[in-house]
Amino acid sequence: MTSISTIRVLLVDDHPAVILGYRCLSDVSPRIEIVATASNSADALVLAHIHHPDIILMDLQMDGVDGLHTTRKIRAELPATAVIAVSGVGNRSRVVEAIIAGAAGYVDKEDSLHVAAAAIEVVAAGGAALGPKMAQAVLDVIRETAQRPFGLTDKERTVIGYLAAGLTYAEISKRMDIHRHTVENHISAIKGKLGARQPADIIQIAHENGLC
Repeated sequence: MTSISTIRVLLVDDHPAVILGYRCLSDVSPRIEIVATASNSADALVLAHIHHPDIILMDLQMDGVDGLHTTRKIRAELPATAVIAVSGVGNRSRVVEAIIAGAAGYVDKEDSLHVAAAAIEVVAAGGAALGPKMAQAVLDVIRETAQRPFGLTDKERTVIGYLAAGLTYAEISKRMDIHRHTVENHISAIKGKLGARQPADIIQIAHENGLC
């Protein structure tokens, strides 16, 4: 991340009206410069590599590849670029997933531009921006998850159940109404938590521990 006063921001959202609104961030804070906008994951990755922004405002729920997958890619390939997750859902577990994926903050689409600008300023300075309510919600989810077997989330338990039932990734994607990449991300997280190498190991460990 650059140390100069200007904060270079890439906007990623598949709703033109949202992009249009966030373009006004530079009016709220003169330090903020919108360097580019993207409406999908592929364009976001390309533009991030071209512009090397300080901050990316990342929509979590885009059509196709979702913002969680893109956030992981950005953080792995461009560690100097920070990501602030953006969503209109306010789903606690979704925000936790974004933080685990590497996001340094969260902004609700209902928040004012002043709130979004403040989040950008905080993250640009090396901090984390969740807001009091969401920070407490994230802590609650982390505590709840820590008390569950292997720290598995509800969605991960659901994926395990479908795997044990013999469903393919594509079928799980359809049943859960999520993108296949998201299913793959869940599988990857489950492997890490269970110490499994492949889906067959997940099913075996799940059966041995009464997880399905």
